[in-house]
Amino acid sequence: MKKNARYLSILLLLAVYVSANCFAQELPYENGSVWDLSFIKTKDGKDLDYLKDLSKNWKAIMEEAKKEGLILSYKIISASAVNRDDWDLLLMTEFKNYAVFDGMDEKFYALATKVMGTEEDMDKLMVNLTEMREILGSKLGQEIYLK
Repeated sequence: MKKNARYLSILLLLAVYVSANCFAQELPYENGSVWDLSFIKTKDGKDLDYLKDLSKNWKAIMEEAKKEGLILSYKIISASAVNRDDWDLLLMTEFKNYAVFDGMDEKFYALATKVMGTEEDMDKLMVNLTEMREILGSKLGQEIYLK
């Protein structure tokens, strides 16, 4: 009986040692910045109109957000849609990390009113945008850097 208890104790110590070493292993990557990705499908014949609007309004907001330190960068990726339900523009906004999203809605609202004008002006713009594009979805993703 004492022999079994001794073996059990040794097995428990071994299990604790092995599990501690497993958790202490270093990750094979480092976390990078966080990207907000918006998948856009422009409506037929409205792609240039939408790009003109992005150039005028979205770019102005993004540049101001960069100046204020709210974002790191922004990009647009254009791609051919492979079917009628696919996106053709990807709007990408880079943030330092997930922590910066605390209070971000209020900060971006204040920034948008500063750049765009009144809430009424922004409402008109939103109505105009719905005639040019459809937002298929959006998601957040974090860059990782392999070691």
